Amino acid sequence: MTISILKFTLMDPLQSTAEAMMENFVQNLWLTRRLPKQLGVTGFTVSSMQSHGYTQTAEPSYMLTIVDRGADLLAAAGRVSSEQADELKQEARRRIESREFFGHISFLSIIAQKPT
Repeated sequence: MTISILKFTLMDPLQSTAEAMMENFVQNLWLTRRLPKQLGVTGFTVSSMQSHGYTQTAEPSYMLTIVDRGADLLAAAGRVSSEQADELKQEARRRIESREFFGHISFLSIIAQKPT
């Protein structure tokens, strides 16, 4: 799973909140990249593999929870101060108000069969 919360700059401070969430809540960052090969090695034949995107921009209720929880994780780990965590949360809300917010999560679905 890849999570992106982007503003079109080289270094977006909100991206650190998404990365903190991935570090703390995603069990295997490389699963989607490795799964097709792992299925083949274990005898499965992949018949379908599709990417699915989940994007929120104008009303990013779920993405906002990622920013908020990520900011809290950064503060708890001492990577930012509690004031900086609050500023990250406020920046996300400012972007929503000004229609500059973009949040995206990519998912992968695979259909595979194992011959009998």
